Amino acid sequence: MELIVLKAKWIGDLAYRLLLNFTSKGITYFGKVLNVFRSTVNIRTLTNDLISITSRYIVSPIHIYVDQDIYQDFNYLVKAYDRVDLDVNNSLVSLNIGNNVKVIIDLDAKVYHSMVINDRFLRIISLNVGSDYLKELIRKFLFIGYICELLDRSVNKVILSIFREYILHNKVDCTLIRNILRRMIKYLGLGRGFTPSFDDFFTTFTFIVSTYYRHCKSDNIVSEKEILENTSWVSGKIILYAMKGFVPHYVINVLLNLAKKGDVLDSLLSLASIGHNSGFYMGLGILSALALIHKDKDEIIKYIMKGLTD
Repeated sequence: MELIVLKAKWIGDLAYRLLLNFTSKGITYFGKVLNVFRSTVNIRTLTNDLISITSRYIVSPIHIYVDQDIYQDFNYLVKAYDRVDLDVNNSLVSLNIGNNVKVIIDLDAKVYHSMVINDRFLRIISLNVGSDYLKELIRKFLFIGYICELLDRSVNKVILSIFREYILHNKVDCTLIRNILRRMIKYLGLGRGFTPSFDDFFTTFTFIVSTYYRHCKSDNIVSEKEILENTSWVSGKIILYAMKGFVPHYVINVLLNLAKKGDVLDSLLSLASIGHNSGFYMGLGILSALALIHKDKDEIIKYIMKGLTD
């Protein structure tokens, strides 16, 4: 088969740093292919990191977005456990995936630098976004979920039970945050999709909660080992990156639009279009976490619960 050469247009900052680390040490074995999809190849690196090569327009810390001009289905080019090697020639870096694909990363490739979301930024959102506005946003988002059949009853049941048992009518402090996260990790792996629906919810929920309540040190509450034991390796790594503040741009975009009062619903719908229902539950995770940190927490949480039970 003829070698397919793909050129990187974007590279996430985590992927970029990883490549710099490998090249500076002269390491040529990069890792192995873990999963192959039509437009994406997931790689487990020698350093036990996750890097994704994709021809879909996804801008995130761990993605390398390649030119689509000569796009072909990766399923016919790459297979699981194919070796991935790193080749350096002056300012040109290439990833050789199996025998059929070469990804070139040169100076033309733009580096996506993750925006740092901190507790102050989230506090501004929680103060500036009124409860009525947030409830209307939730109503429209859930309506789209129902119309497009994106909701998973088993996942909703778990979310409702956690809201009812831990969040509703309880004061939010580090003890409560600990109890919520400890309870949630028991349900990792629940739901449909390559990254299970509850994992998608947990990813964005814990991203916001871990950032806003950073003094609670959520990384000490939930260990990497526990997360990886409860779900798939890829899904677990995505969660762990989120807990460290690294999430795709489409998640950041929702928060940016909330902060500047832009088209929030449009950014949520863009997020909801990802995967089967992964994007929808990521969006629900964002809205639920924002409800948790809002001054009208109980009012908004009740509204989400009503929407999930209607």
